[in-house]
Amino acid sequence: MLTTIEPRSLHRPAEPAMPPLAGHLLCIDDNPVNGLLIQEFFRLRMGLQVRLAGSGLSGLAMASAERPLAVLLDLVLPDIHGLEVLARLRALPALHDIPVALVTSEASEAELALARRLGAAHHWAKPLDLSSLDLQLVDLLSDQTPT
Repeated sequence: MLTTIEPRSLHRPAEPAMPPLAGHLLCIDDNPVNGLLIQEFFRLRMGLQVRLAGSGLSGLAMASAERPLAVLLDLVLPDIHGLEVLARLRALPALHDIPVALVTSEASEAELALARRLGAAHHWAKPLDLSSLDLQLVDLLSDQTPT
């Protein structure tokens, strides 16, 4: 007999409810499967919208058009490197303080150190640990400094 796993199984009913977040996340990742996983996870777990960008330049344009709550950023992108995306975000006055988490499986210690100097708050290694991803997002958003 096959057991069907309902999407509701992603919810943690025993934990205190987090106040609803106004806004959206921006996930910049050229792998559509990774983007969809993140998008559906946060939609089901937290009712939070995630917009997807498949390249660094499109991600920068999307962030500039409508400021996200946070950016989830892969380093390996088809057009420009994720560290360049991070540097450009930090150079824009309207976006310089957005919390950024690197979401990547391919990061050297030197890249991670540079990302920290550029203001990346977290590094979420792929494959993602779904058991704590919502708590990692809460940590990321709590790092946001007021403008």
